[in-house]
Amino acid sequence: LDIDWLLSRGHQVSGAELSGLAVTQLFHRLGLTPAVDRAGGLARHKRRAGLTVFVGDIFELTTEALGPVDAA
Repeated sequence: LDIDWLLSRGHQVSGAELSGLAVTQLFHRLGLTPAVDRAGGLARHKRRAGLTVFVGDIFELTTEALGPVDAA
């Protein structure tokens, strides 16, 4: 629900999740269809609406894949 709130206020949201099923359910609940590609060892689910979720081992997420961050 935090993701919904942030998106509704125009924020860009990036996240990481181990479970691909959880990410699929999130995008379905939001009514979004993500573009999926690879970022290193992770699957990157991205939507132009400002939501990017990396699926896999969070310790494989690099700053290059994540990009700039305003708050953590």
